[in-house]
Amino acid sequence: MQAIVIVIFSTTVMAAVLRAMLFSWTKWATLDVILEYEWFIMGPSIAIMVIVIAFGVLNRKDSESVLRLAIFSFSFIMLVEVAGSFLVTESYSLLYDNMYLLFQNYISNANKISEFQWRFECCGLQSFREYQLRNITLPPSCCSFSADLNEFVCDAKYTYRKGCYEQIEPVAFYASIVKWCIPAFALVLLIPIDLRRGFEEMLGVQRKRVDTTDSETQPLGVQTEKP
Repeated sequence: MQAIVIVIFSTTVMAAVLRAMLFSWTKWATLDVILEYEWFIMGPSIAIMVIVIAFGVLNRKDSESVLRLAIFSFSFIMLVEVAGSFLVTESYSLLYDNMYLLFQNYISNANKISEFQWRFECCGLQSFREYQLRNITLPPSCCSFSADLNEFVCDAKYTYRKGCYEQIEPVAFYASIVKWCIPAFALVLLIPIDLRRGFEEMLGVQRKRVDTTDSETQPLGVQTEKP
């Protein structure tokens, strides 16, 4: 039990610290770090909560305290996420600024940009025309696959038209939705379990009171026969 408390407490503290470090990260982090840091925070938390729930269900002696602790931990993480949600607008602004600096320094970041354009099927920050305006040869990562020619083609017809920021913005948006849905769903599962156990306790106390009242109101002359 003590080990579980320590693990959960460490996880919640880690989530709070990493959330607080977000804006210092965005000064140097790559795009992958900016997009995936949420999963780095929530992944271990969700895994630990699943283990705690399973332990609470199997071990009935400590199930109540374990489940209450799990709910408290998830509530803490959700409060941290709510606090961070007020910074969403600024986070998107920082994401754009980082991408802008990345594409402006194309020579030194060519490999990162190419990998990013391959991954999201985009070209340039806003449009493929940015390379033309800067007199830079269109990277092969901007070229799409032609089913007719069975090869990658880099002409105007087969070049990716959308900019990378346009492609990455909905990805970050849907990732944030999933990030909220997973802990919310787990919390919805936890609360009924805890309420059920609370009602069982309350009914148990009421039954004890009824039994005590019946024994007190029993006539003094009546004695229970021994078997």
